[in-house]
Amino acid sequence: MPQRSARAVSPAVGDEVRVPADARNEHARYGHPPAREGARDPLDGIVAAIRDIATGERVKVAAGDPRRYVFDLLHNQTFDPRVSSKVNSEGATAGRVHEGPAYRQVQRALRERAGQAAALSAEDLLSQAPFSTLLDGWRLVRICTGRLEVKETAEE
Repeated sequence: MPQRSARAVSPAVGDEVRVPADARNEHARYGHPPAREGARDPLDGIVAAIRDIATGERVKVAAGDPRRYVFDLLHNQTFDPRVSSKVNSEGATAGRVHEGPAYRQVQRALRERAGQAAALSAEDLLSQAPFSTLLDGWRLVRICTGRLEVKETAEE
């Protein structure tokens, strides 16, 4: 499968996204000093929930400046056979987890429940069916950054 290119579009629940390695978590509550040594890898994942910082409300799509939102990302490590359970990673290849059946099933379920995702926290949503039967644990990353790149949207 060819590498997808990042596009400047509004991130939505269920989209596959990337946070570049040099991006910072910009929200004061989540911020931390930059790493002093070594390079980090980019953070790839699926948008599980989006919260508008100004209102505190959960939304389906982050329109406008992404720094206005906090994103809960279902980290790709959730599906990586090097670090995840067999349930989550079966059929996936390290570095190509988006090709595994669990990844696609979870992504599809998030898109189908985008309205519900807007009403619940990512933790609450992932604790309910069908996610509770599709996943054997997960890793969420909460981030606020202007450097969120959408790799794949529902239209693709």
